[in-house]
Amino acid sequence: MTRRLLARVGSVSSPGKVLVVGPPGVGKSWVARRVAHAYRLPHVELDGFKLKPWRQLAPPEEAAASLKAAMSESRWLLDGNWTDDEEAAAAWQQADLVVWLDYPRWLVMIQVTSRSVRRLITREVYYGWEARLRDWLSPTHPVRWS
Repeated sequence: MTRRLLARVGSVSSPGKVLVVGPPGVGKSWVARRVAHAYRLPHVELDGFKLKPWRQLAPPEEAAASLKAAMSESRWLLDGNWTDDEEAAAAWQQADLVVWLDYPRWLVMIQVTSRSVRRLITREVYYGWEARLRDWLSPTHPVRWS
């Protein structure tokens, strides 16, 4: 599946601005790293703009300023899942290529659950957010809404 995706992406002649989108746990960052490497694009994870240590979210204006700065570059690959603000609209308009990951829900659920379990067991910190079992009960946890 991924080889076919990368083969199709490889047929696009040197895109300079790429979006990789899809639901949580689908493998956006995994694919984005490979596409960014293939085209020598700077890879920017949108979560890095929105998530702050100690389970805090960045103020919207701070996240927007960071995203605008990244998008002001001549080449970029944005990896994330958002469509709810002006910056998202600008990114969609500027993109030369959109890689939309749309795998079956059962596969996404396996991936997001195994990622969540791994982060819980290894105590991995993701942009300052440490995995906690009680978070699985939150309606915002990816296991609940992927």
